[in-house]
Amino acid sequence: MTNTTYNGWTNYETWLANLHFDNFDFQDFIDDGVFDDMDIDDVRIWIADYIENLIDEIVTCDVVSIQNTFINDMLNASIRSIDYRDLADHYCDDVMTDVLKRRDDVVSEG
Repeated sequence: MTNTTYNGWTNYETWLANLHFDNFDFQDFIDDGVFDDMDIDDVRIWIADYIENLIDEIVTCDVVSIQNTFINDMLNASIRSIDYRDLADHYCDDVMTDVLKRRDDVVSEG
């Protein structure tokens, strides 16, 4: 069996996505209470979906002008290889720490 991990990530495509999108900031979502009723698994799923949708939106906007089907096919194959759950795991602990702090602050104020 071939090891396809790359620099501690699931694969090269996941590492590359993190390299370019390592500045995800979920603080506005935390402040707005988006995660208030979620447990860690729900937060992880939400973050994975958010990152996937964002990357899909960026790729869709940028790829529309590419007419070469080979390049489109290669790009789509790479995008499908990204492990969004692995990316979400990278952010989840920090987000949950802030969510729990927010919950404690709300309880203390109430």
